[in-house]
Parts: sequence; C-alpha cells; structure tokens
Amino acid sequence: MRPQQSMTTQRTWRMVSIDQLPRKGTDTIDFVIRLTAAKKYSFNTNVEGSINQNAFSGNIFGIGFNVGLQNRNFAKAANVANSNLRYGIELGNASSLGQFIQTQQIAFSHSIRMPRAIPNFGFIPENLRDNFSTVFNFNAANTERRFLYNLTTLNGSWGYEFQRRKMLISLKLPNIEYSSLIRRDSLDTLIKYNPSLRNIFTDGFISSVIGSFTMSGGTTNRLSVFRANIEESGLLTGLIRNSFLDKQLYRFLKLDAEFAYLMRFPKTALAFRVFAGAGYEFNSTRNPDKRYNLPFFKQYFAGGPNSMRAWSLRRLGPGSSVKTFQGVGSTPDRYGDIQLEANVEYRFPLGTPFNIKVNGAVFTDIGNIWYMKSAPDRPAEEVFKLNRLWTDLAVGSGAGLRIDFNFLVIRLDYAYKVKDPSPAPADAAVQNKWFGYKFSRGDQFQLGINYPFIF
Repeated sequence: MRPQQSMTTQRTWRMVSIDQLPRKGTDTIDFVIRLTAAKKYSFNTNVEGSINQNAFSGNIFGIGFNVGLQNRNFAKAANVANSNLRYGIELGNASSLGQFIQTQQIAFSHSIRMPRAIPNFGFIPENLRDNFSTVFNFNAANTERRFLYNLTTLNGSWGYEFQRRKMLISLKLPNIEYSSLIRRDSLDTLIKYNPSLRNIFTDGFISSVIGSFTMSGGTTNRLSVFRANIEESGLLTGLIRNSFLDKQLYRFLKLDAEFAYLMRFPKTALAFRVFAGAGYEFNSTRNPDKRYNLPFFKQYFAGGPNSMRAWSLRRLGPGSSVKTFQGVGSTPDRYGDIQLEANVEYRFPLGTPFNIKVNGAVFTDIGNIWYMKSAPDRPAEEVFKLNRLWTDLAVGSGAGLRIDFNFLVIRLDYAYKVKDPSPAPADAAVQNKWFGYKFSRGDQFQLGINYPFIF
C-alpha cells in the first residue's frame, strides 16, 4: 500500500504495520495503522585511511576522523537532520613535525531532509507527492596545504529529490559556493616559473544549478548503476553586472556520467566501470585568471586508491605532459577539465582465516585528464585532442587483497604503470612506452576502504 511504503521510507519510524479489519455485515473495512517510533537521536563515529606514494613529498598517509549526529524528527515534522564534523590530515616524510603534516582539513556539514516538496507545488500529481523530498545543505571547510595554500570554502544549497522505484532525480536550485584562497610563498614561486598555474589556483564565487540522475537495475547476480550530473554556474546570474560578480563569479557548464556493472558468479565476480566528464569555462568574466579552465575545486583529477591506481593521488596528467613535482617549475597537483576512465576488476576468494573473508583481485585501469582550452604558457600536449586520445591514455595494472569484515572492506592494491603519458623529467624516455619502467620504479601501493567504485 502506498501510505505504508511512504511511512516506511521515513527514518522517523522504526516499524510500520497496517491491519485490515472488515466490519461484519457491511462492505466497509477499517484500517489500523501501528507506528513504532525510531530513536530520535543517533550518534556515529568512523575513521578512514589511505596510503599513497608521492613523488612530491614522499609517501603520504592520510587519515580522517568523522563524528555525526542525526535527529530523525527535527522540528517534530518527520524531518531528518544530520550534522557532521570531520578532521583529516595527510602525513609525509619530513625532518620536523611541522613539515611532516602535509595537509590538514576541518569540515562541518549540516543537512535537513523534509519528506515533502516545500513549497507544495500544485502541479505535482497527488499520486507522486510522496516520492518528493526537500533537502537543505550547508557545508564549511578549511584546508591547509603545507607551503602551498589555505583554502576556505562555504556552500549552501536548497534542492529537491524525486525517487521512484530504482530511479533517483535530484535538483539543487540554487547552489551557492564561495571559496577564499590564500597563496603561500611556495605556490607564488611555482606560479612565477609556471604562469599557467595562476589560472588554476584562484578563489571565486559560484551560483549554480545542479541536476543529477541515478538509475540502478539488474538482479542479485547482475547489478548495474548509471549516474549522470550536470551543473551550470553564472549563465543566469551573469546577466547581473557589478564589480564583484564580474571579478569573482565563475561561469561554466559541467557534465559527467558514470556506468558500473557487476557480474557475480558462484565464487568469483567481475566488475566494470566507465566514467566520462567535461567542463567548459565561458569567456564572459572580466577576470583573466578565470577564462581558461574550471575552478580547481570543480576540476577532475586522477590517481589514488579509487581511480588510476598505478598513480598516486592527483599525480596523473594532464595529457602527455612531462613535469616535475618538486623544485622550480614544478606542478604540485594535476587537475583537468576533462576526464575519461575505464576500470575492470576480477575478484576471487583466497580463504577465511579467523572467519574473515579474504579475496584477491586483479585489475586494469585506463584513463587520463586534460584541459579543455588552450591558454598562455599551457603546453599543447595538456589540451584534449581527439587525434591524440590513444597516445594520451594511461594504462595501469595490478593485483590486490580485499579483507572483508562485513561492515567494511580493507583494500590493499599494488599496481604498475604499463603506459605512462605524464612521467617525471627523469623518466621522460619511457613516456607512452608500453612496459617502459623497471618494475621497482613504475610501481605504486594503495590502501583504501571499501571497493574502488560503486561495487
């Protein structure tokens, strides 16, 4: 019954039952609805971790602490309010504790989900109104990258979600973001010798509309998920002309899509994933630093435990570029306006020591990132060209362990750069050569939590 389904999906109720009681001698049925309230408050904590080899600052160990509080009946209206606080650090090789901490981030988020459309739009058919939710989000974060920058971000959004069977559609209207970037001396020095970085590390204002679509399907042994997202900023707000918006407002269009498919066999599994995304920055801003690419906090990056696993985090691309990660003219992080990636992973059982399931995996990742537009001081090899696509694609392969504790999966991956389009200058001779690296130089270890993509 639709009322029971509607109340079951609300986290306010722990149990919902509806009994039918026919009246003797009549054609009338009485319905008795029994509701058992869920605990109003719940508290949760978790720890996340990752390990990356990093040519810029040595091996990096990342750890994050999360604390959350949920109110399942906020304002006594079956609204669900979530508040979360996160503190994360990245630790690397250095001679002192102050340098040992590579990155620090503290973030706070608060959301309120209301099981109805607000305001109550009259054009929504009555039989679909229970499928709508209204969501308010607020996020604030401060990130300190050692010697590079301090980034403060504020974000607020008001949006709607429509869920029906296995389909979810969401719309954020509006989505407001503001970022303030303080450059450190080391980043200013990098920009001096690599001027194109000026177009990446900027602060600014975003006034956007974000739409997303998710469809899941399949059976127990054949699962699939498709996701698509679109975001536009400044196309309407940009019609308002004033000095602040002319200098700070980002005007761009960004689209991406992802498809994942999991095939389960009696003892093994095969997982596929394909991702494609692109963003275009319009030339309508008067700020010359915002004309050539997306803001870096909206750009794509590759590498790390959940992407191209033969490369450490943000260390692949863009395109077929040869740049160092350290010293004069270096590029500390790699970002792009376009990303293409495909992954395949075969999983198989190894045993159950101490009643803990241990699975093995072999995998291959293919992909890269690129800039969308040419810019002064930007090498042509970093800009996407269809006739260079095969040349620019990176390929990595490896094997790993999946230690399954039921409530989480610890993942250990060891990968090798089969084809590297963006090596460091010392390895320029192996650029885009298949199996060009000596194994001890082209390898990469990754530690992650849960599976690298959806399944």
